Amino acid sequence: MPTNLKPNLPDLLSKHQEWLRLVHCSQSPLTEDQRNLRGDISGLRLKHEIFSNCDLSYMNLENTHFEGCTFINSTLKGVWALDVYFDECEFVQTNLSHAYGKRAEFSGSTLTHSDLSHSVWVDADFGQANLSDVLAIGAFFQGATFEETVIKDADFRFSHLNQGGSLMRNIIATGA
Repeated sequence: MPTNLKPNLPDLLSKHQEWLRLVHCSQSPLTEDQRNLRGDISGLRLKHEIFSNCDLSYMNLENTHFEGCTFINSTLKGVWALDVYFDECEFVQTNLSHAYGKRAEFSGSTLTHSDLSHSVWVDADFGQANLSDVLAIGAFFQGATFEETVIKDADFRFSHLNQGGSLMRNIIATGA
């Protein structure tokens, strides 16, 4: 029996639109169906979206692509970020603590006044990112790369930074 692997585009678009409506909605509390939909955005591509004061906590972002998106005063605490791409995104006062990211990419992204504390980043790419006044207390970076990354006034106390690979190559670190 042949399998149709083509995605159902209208269904995917309606799911995307409904997800954006729920994320930007201040309705509280959400129904169980709304919470389930809000928590599953695997495989979506989002371009130039602005997430201001949004709670994306504990969401499954697996294989999700964020391109040029802005996260302002938002919460991504405990997200599952497997193979997620944050291409040239901006994070301002955003909480990414307790997140788990494997092969996540932050290429060209800017994190300002944001929190990565107690998060785990395995084989993640922070290349050409700009981290300014970032908390990463107790964070775990295994196989992560920071090539050509600018780090200013970041707090990496009690963090695990592996010594292998190209983790620390071409980092520009300033501040206290």
